[in-house]
Amino acid sequence: MRLRHVLKTLTLSLIAMPSFALAEEKPNIVIILTDDQGYADVSYNPHSPPEVSTPNIDALAHSSMICTQGYTSGHVCSPTRAGLMTGRYQQRFGIYTAGEGGSGVPLDEVFLSERLKPAGYISGALGKWHLGLTEEYHAMNRGFDEFYGFMGRGAHPYFDHSDMNHPIYRGLTPIKEEGYLTTRITEEAVDFIGRHKDEPFFLYVAYNAVHAPPEAPEEDIKQVTGDETRDTLMAMIKHLDMGVGEIVHSLKKHNIFENTLLIFL
Repeated sequence: MRLRHVLKTLTLSLIAMPSFALAEEKPNIVIILTDDQGYADVSYNPHSPPEVSTPNIDALAHSSMICTQGYTSGHVCSPTRAGLMTGRYQQRFGIYTAGEGGSGVPLDEVFLSERLKPAGYISGALGKWHLGLTEEYHAMNRGFDEFYGFMGRGAHPYFDHSDMNHPIYRGLTPIKEEGYLTTRITEEAVDFIGRHKDEPFFLYVAYNAVHAPPEAPEEDIKQVTGDETRDTLMAMIKHLDMGVGEIVHSLKKHNIFENTLLIFL
């Protein structure tokens, strides 16, 4: 997550605030966090360039509350995540830069997933973790019941998952994986929602899109701008937007959208 993308949270904090049917009903919580998606990388923003198209994110924005003055307390990968998970200024426990995320958030810091567990929530984390590279800092040891993704840090290939020094994990186990990573994260999110639709859940979907490297399915890369890297980025944004749409569709399909607090960052 680069410094020039710090303004992302000014317009991309979209909170779908449902009217809960019963006061005692526990709402589901879904947080979607993207990586290096810029201020103008959503088409609902009037300043976005013409090649940007995010119809699903736009639909969410237009039916939600848009936090136009929501600022991040840390503008790169690990600090953003550490602050989000703890609700504290991450500088207070030593996470200043992306590199320090490899060292891990101190174990005496309490994560949101840990606070929700006594309330009966089941929690899942998907995608880019980057809050510690060793097992004691793993999501499964920080209050999450399920994990699919990679530990961090920085860039991770979208297609080549063969490097077992930086594997994809299911739970605590490294696995061999295939497929476009943005799509796979979406599929895992939809599966989690379907399996836990009848109980309160917290789902943290941390896409690594649209962080480098610039990779997308060849058939989706259109010659739009005349710049190969830019055209690839547009295809990456397309798949990210499709993922948001599928998550929203899954919540609606299972009739739990109105009982879900959905936050897009």
